[in-house]
Amino acid sequence: MTTTQCKRGGRRYSMRANCVAVSRSDGRLVGDRLSDVSWDGAFLEGGEEAALGDTLKLRVQIPGSRVWMDAEATVTRVSRGRRGPGDRPGVGVTLSRMDGMSRVMLATVAKSFPVSTGAGPRQTDYASIVQTIGAA
Repeated sequence: MTTTQCKRGGRRYSMRANCVAVSRSDGRLVGDRLSDVSWDGAFLEGGEEAALGDTLKLRVQIPGSRVWMDAEATVTRVSRGRRGPGDRPGVGVTLSRMDGMSRVMLATVAKSFPVSTGAGPRQTDYASIVQTIGAA
């Protein structure tokens, strides 16, 4: 298997931004480009491969500004970029620690970008399907 996945959170946006993601355990660069983001997670490209559960120190630059935000993130998905077209090597992370105002600013800026289609399979929302059938 080339990719390990976790359940995705909220809506993701195709926001490309500079970032610096460094492993807290050994200081190696894990990612230097953010390519999509949600309220509670992001996908990082570039750098060295990380393992599931690795904790990262993350700095993200708000696109079009000089503002950088700090966060702590946990690796929840590892993509080696082998599934086919559109699959990029990198890591999916959950933003585990971030200042509340920074999180609101990141989410607000992200909403100005297109919704991400993502490369991976989506979880089926059976509850919504049942609710739709029940309403008919």
